[in-house]
Amino acid sequence: MTNADVTELWLEALAAERGTAASSLKTYRSDIACYLGWLGERRLADVTRQDMVAYLAHLDLRALSHSTISRRRSVATGIHRFMVAEGLRASYPAAELQPMKRPERLPFTPGSRLWLLATCVRGVRLRGFSNPLIS
Repeated sequence: MTNADVTELWLEALAAERGTAASSLKTYRSDIACYLGWLGERRLADVTRQDMVAYLAHLDLRALSHSTISRRRSVATGIHRFMVAEGLRASYPAAELQPMKRPERLPFTPGSRLWLLATCVRGVRLRGFSNPLIS
């Protein structure tokens, strides 16, 4: 079975069994295309744990947002999980991968809020807008 065949089966299963929205399926299709492009000629059925680790490192090097990396990782692992469940491969190559950690976000401080507001006001003035409330 080709990678394209597996991809179509997986997307159809997501739509039928989980009721995944069309917009999400479009995003997943794009993400799986990225993964398959990275795999090149390798078949999904032949992907190893080392391949998965290398793909995740590839995503990290591209300076993508945390949410994009997380979604692409989920898509790549999801299609392999589907393949195991459907008997299209014997083992799950992402079985021992560590979960991603969400980056810590620091709260706004009163000073940072004032700086943000001042920057916005300065930007409005620089563009030539006049507003009597901020002049």
